[in-house]
Amino acid sequence: SALQPAETLSVGSVGYKVGHIVADEADVYVATTHHTSLWDTCAPEAILRAAGGDWVDLDGEPLNYRGPALNHGRGLLATNGASTADVVARLAGKFPVLD
Repeated sequence: SALQPAETLSVGSVGYKVGHIVADEADVYVATTHHTSLWDTCAPEAILRAAGGDWVDLDGEPLNYRGPALNHGRGLLATNGASTADVVARLAGKFPVLD
């Protein structure tokens, strides 16, 4: 794996996964799918950012809630804020995602 995690968690919803980052129980959440809906991320993103975390797409760009698309077409990366640039660099070009 590009990240070589020490441990992985398989847990429920996007909000629950981000909750693990906010609670300092995880450092990173990566979603390589283009199927995650905007409404699945808007509230968890606000909570994560308030806690000092960061949420971007797999290109390192802020999530886009404008426009006709109802899904995040470039994947998702949520971090504790400290590792965003490093994780984006490690994942660069590893996962084809659709716009």
